[in-house]
Amino acid sequence: MAFTEDSPTVLEVAEENPGVLAFSHYSPMQYFANDSCISGQLADWGVMYEDILQKIYLGQYTNTNLADVDYLWLLQEGGIELGGLFTEKINTEFVGDLQGIDLTDPVLGTISVYDLVMTRYAQMSDVNVVFEPFTGPLYNQTSDLIVQDGVRMTTAELLTIDWFVEGVIGDASP
Repeated sequence: MAFTEDSPTVLEVAEENPGVLAFSHYSPMQYFANDSCISGQLADWGVMYEDILQKIYLGQYTNTNLADVDYLWLLQEGGIELGGLFTEKINTEFVGDLQGIDLTDPVLGTISVYDLVMTRYAQMSDVNVVFEPFTGPLYNQTSDLIVQDGVRMTTAELLTIDWFVEGVIGDASP
């Protein structure tokens, strides 16, 4: 399970239900569910606040341009980190399992899930962002082309996604 709440409740419920796995969100929530938390997205708010305050001080952010502020880029700057804990990108409880599952990537060939995650993380951390997960072609669950080949979704599009990509099981409708 993945979620966007700043609460460990989803992880606590996963922990209470054997076989249910989840991802941390913003805070190091693996502490609440070591047997269920695979990894997550962690935010270093200090890095973000420092950037925001510096730009306000320099006059780059004003009361007229804040709608255009984009903080979806902070991986290479250290504002966002992969992990359920700041000290582990992948929970050590799951590393062996993820190393034991191979898949075929059109560019990388046969690669373990663990190695693919680490490769993508390095590519997204690179100054040149070698891999951008929101660049087309992207298809929805019914195989409709939603994002054209080579086109990167805008911040507005990312913030209003109301569809699942091809292969995701579930229903995104309200």
